[in-house]
Amino acid sequence: MPGARVVAEHLSRRYGQVLALDDVSFEVEPGELLALTGPSGSGKTTLLQLIGSLDRPTSGSIGVDDIAVEQLSNPTHFRRSIVGFVFQLHYLLPALSLQQNVELPMMAAHVSRQERAERSRELLKEVGLEGRAQDHPSELSGGERQRVAIARALGGFPRLILADEPTGSLDTAASHRVWKLLGDVRDRRGTTVIVASHDPSLTEHVDREIHIVDGRLVPPPDRASPAGGGRTAAARHES
Repeated sequence: MPGARVVAEHLSRRYGQVLALDDVSFEVEPGELLALTGPSGSGKTTLLQLIGSLDRPTSGSIGVDDIAVEQLSNPTHFRRSIVGFVFQLHYLLPALSLQQNVELPMMAAHVSRQERAERSRELLKEVGLEGRAQDHPSELSGGERQRVAIARALGGFPRLILADEPTGSLDTAASHRVWKLLGDVRDRRGTTVIVASHDPSLTEHVDREIHIVDGRLVPPPDRASPAGGGRTAAARHES
């Protein structure tokens, strides 16, 4: 299934006197791996929440394919069928096995028990954790837990992955594995992936970068990247 196209037009979000996003417009092409960058408090997480229907804009519009996200009266189906979420805090349930954690979104979508079991084992294999289905989160490293969180996000065959600082609490090696996994998801499935991140290594892994400061889009910083690094170096410096 191809990735989703995302279009934000004149998007603003105000919380009381705080203008978290200010007239933000951009497009993300199907199958693109995009990084949202900027300092803490710049509006990256707010933007992800608006795209994923976890919040509503004060003004402006968000289109995901032919869906007007800001107009959804009941966004539950949209979140289950179109979007997969990955957070810095993986939110795995410690009392459940890895397989059970991956199955949770499928249970909410009323997938049969047999299909859930088969699908969850396939996803754990896809993220390099085959044979660990009956382990619990406490038996895993931080990077491994984040890989389980990605497997869980893929359970509903999403066309769009939204990841908020997925490498924020990981060491360099684990961060690299998570970035590679997100890239592999995009390459194999065509899934559109939008990642909010402070990770300085992101230029090696993404197609393009959108930089946000004080709720507004600004040109990305001129990052030095290693020779051959990055997926489409010219595109990363487009605004």
